[in-house]
Amino acid sequence: MDFKFHLNSRSLRDKLTLIIGLTGVIIVVLAGAGIVTYQTIVSLRTLEDELASNAHLIGYRIALMMDRAEPTDLGDALSLPYNNEHLRWVSFRSADGDYVFSQSIESATPRDAQFEVEDHMEFINGEAVVHCRIIKDGRYYGFLSLASSLYPLWHSIFTGLLISLGIVGVCLITAQRLSSRLLDFILIPVRQLADTASRITRSGNYSLRAIKNSNDELGQLTEDFNHMLAHIEAREAELEHARQELESKVKLLHEEQEQLRKAQIRERRLQQRLVIAQRLESQNLRTAKEQAETSSSAKSEFLASMSHEIRTPMNGIMGFASLLRETELDEEQLELAEIIHSSANNLLTLLNDLLDFSKIEAGRIELDFSPFDLKSLLHEVESIFQHEIARKDLDLRIIISPRTPHTVVTDASRLRQVLFNLAGNAIKFTEAGSVEIHVDATPVSSIELLCEYSLSIEVRDTGIGIAENNQTRIFNSFTQVDASATKRFGGAGLGLAITKRLTEMLGGEIGVRSTLGQGSNFFVTIPIRAAAPSLETSLEKPVTLAGRPLKALVAEDSPVSQKLISALLHRRGHRCNVVDCGEELLRAFSPGDFDLIIADVHMPDMDGLTAVARIRKRESMADRTGFIPAYIIVITADAVGSTRQQALDAGADEYMNKPMVNEQFYALIQKAQEHFERSPTQ
Repeated sequence: MDFKFHLNSRSLRDKLTLIIGLTGVIIVVLAGAGIVTYQTIVSLRTLEDELASNAHLIGYRIALMMDRAEPTDLGDALSLPYNNEHLRWVSFRSADGDYVFSQSIESATPRDAQFEVEDHMEFINGEAVVHCRIIKDGRYYGFLSLASSLYPLWHSIFTGLLISLGIVGVCLITAQRLSSRLLDFILIPVRQLADTASRITRSGNYSLRAIKNSNDELGQLTEDFNHMLAHIEAREAELEHARQELESKVKLLHEEQEQLRKAQIRERRLQQRLVIAQRLESQNLRTAKEQAETSSSAKSEFLASMSHEIRTPMNGIMGFASLLRETELDEEQLELAEIIHSSANNLLTLLNDLLDFSKIEAGRIELDFSPFDLKSLLHEVESIFQHEIARKDLDLRIIISPRTPHTVVTDASRLRQVLFNLAGNAIKFTEAGSVEIHVDATPVSSIELLCEYSLSIEVRDTGIGIAENNQTRIFNSFTQVDASATKRFGGAGLGLAITKRLTEMLGGEIGVRSTLGQGSNFFVTIPIRAAAPSLETSLEKPVTLAGRPLKALVAEDSPVSQKLISALLHRRGHRCNVVDCGEELLRAFSPGDFDLIIADVHMPDMDGLTAVARIRKRESMADRTGFIPAYIIVITADAVGSTRQQALDAGADEYMNKPMVNEQFYALIQKAQEHFERSPTQ
């Protein structure tokens, strides 16, 4: 680490000089080592060649003496003078091993020659020993070992080493001198580049540029350095411009913050004023809302009260007029009775239209989508208008397509009202001919077990018709085709407006096709669903006198209504007891004593709904053996639609609005008779 730190602190010249010197030394040392190695190898081969030459020469002499059979002279052959002064000893062993001779030089210790496989040289005890076989003319004479000192080898190696060291020294001196001069070509541009960078650092002036002295890498570095300075200079200019803009924006931001602070102060003051104003406005709105709710509640109570007060006497007028028409009257008396009934019916229609229109405008119409028998509803409409059809000698036909389902799901009461209005208008504006009600159901889609249908109802008449330019106006509120129609046929112009609103609430559409003087065709399409038929018997058959007489208990506080209901029951052969309130109804009732109970909703002391609920409770607690629970019909003059559901929840079987239409009342009585016919005595 110290060497590395020391090296890093040196100048570039010193580093390059050291690198070049070390590189040169390594190269020269490697070269010298190569030379010494080569010299050593050459010296070894030379020594081996000299020893082998002397060994072959001595062996040749030995072979000649052995050929002349002079083995005793072998020692003379070994003692002959050598041509190499460094020979140490020689040893010979004959091929058969009988003769062994050795001779040493300079007090060396010879070794006995051994049989070897091949000629070779080895080093033994600091001596070079050559072993060779003596073969002459293909005859093998023995084996000769000749030894020499290693002085010639060491001398040759030492000489080569001295030469290498000399070359290394010369090379180092030469490299140092040359590198010292040649480094200036590299270091001068680098030093200039460093000086330029240093001046830029001290002055911060990025407009200075380095001088390019060559086209090599240093020249490219200098050029790139100058380009970098140019970019930095441009960036500095941009930063300076951005700094000035930022200072300007900061100053502007401070001004805007000051303005915002002032605006916030003004806003808080305005909010405080607004809160005060909102509180005052909220208080005013609450007061107005309370007043509106009070007014709406008062209006609803007024409508309900007026409906009750008007419908109750209307119930007597219409009921007794119907009864009067059923008695034996002369022509003038019958005409007067018809006028009374027609006037009362017109007044009731006007009252219903006004009440319905008021509820529609107030958004208080509630829909009840439940299954009902469509054909029963149509026959009910037919029975309502039977007397008017007979009076005007018209032909009323109801045509139902075979694919129309019997039991459908929609709001039965609203659909009934639509049919009443359309059929009533058709009968009212038709003096002669016919009125037809065509009913068809087109399948739309299937959802699990219930089928979606589009119910199409067309009411066709042969009446006065409607001019084309008036057909778009007749569905407006308080609108008649012309003033003469109002004078001639009467009406407030609300029927079709209410019918259109009800049709749209049921999700359908209404329209008209008509030709003046040729009749009209009102058509309605309403989405419905088919449902499983009800177990209850529908009102498909006309009202008859079938069934056993019933024993009825009537609870009604109005003497007129008491007399009317009693008369209607007696006309059909039924017996009845009459009480004035709910308390008397409970006192008079005992499970199994009465078949039919007819109770008004509004009575003193206890209302009819409470009395009905208590009757059902009393029946549930009594012994059911031997009697059938009473069939309960609730009647009311209310205009509130929720009364029907309240009556059914209390335990009533049927519900009927005043004024009662005799045919509808008889239909409910017949349902009660059929109920007892189906129910076995328990």
